[in-house]
Amino acid sequence: MRVQSNKDLKNGGWLHKASEEFFPKYEKPIREEPEIQIDAGGMWKEWVPGTKPSMLRRFGEKLGVEALALSFLGCVWSAPNDAWAFPMRDANKKIIGIRLRSEAGDKWAVKGSKAGCFYTTKLPVGKTLYVLEGPTDTAAGITLGLTAIGRPSCLGCEAQVVEYVRLNKISEVVVCSDNDAPGLRGAEKLQAALKVPSCIWVPPCKDLREFLSLGGDAQMIDSMIRNLIWTHPKKA
Repeated sequence: MRVQSNKDLKNGGWLHKASEEFFPKYEKPIREEPEIQIDAGGMWKEWVPGTKPSMLRRFGEKLGVEALALSFLGCVWSAPNDAWAFPMRDANKKIIGIRLRSEAGDKWAVKGSKAGCFYTTKLPVGKTLYVLEGPTDTAAGITLGLTAIGRPSCLGCEAQVVEYVRLNKISEVVVCSDNDAPGLRGAEKLQAALKVPSCIWVPPCKDLREFLSLGGDAQMIDSMIRNLIWTHPKKA
């Protein structure tokens, strides 16, 4: 009777359809969680003294990569997280996040981390860059003597890789992909963003770490990629 509609009645009320809702439904307001800010570089530095060379050697043997490659990537033991920690960097070498890996192989990131890339700042950068997935595959690439950079997953960080290529004057890029739909889709997306010649290489096994463990070397990879179709970006 008291809720107005577009049709009034002689008795002073208002006419409504039986299916009409008189009052809007109550929706609980969504509370936005405050963004967590962390000093990823500071956290990483705190864990460096607690990482002994013998610990890295053991971890490297478990992964099938050289301990020195892990050290070059900045891999340290994070006692508070009971896990190995890999720094994620932006294209300007700044640590913006930390990826964690337990002894059992579980993977996650420190809360508040920003997605970045895995690469070494201690080795000269070659003219051919290999883009890999994850820090341990990147360690395998460094073990093989490749200039390698790793993304946290098969998708994402395209802009950072493009900027890394520009800053380091890299001539060509090999995007390493798993032989599945998500991996190939991610590789193609990155390739479309690159401003230098590139190709997509699918290792003849699970990933680069397995390729290394099976006796693969850099010369074999170079032989394979030279027979692939290379994409040359159009000049503006």
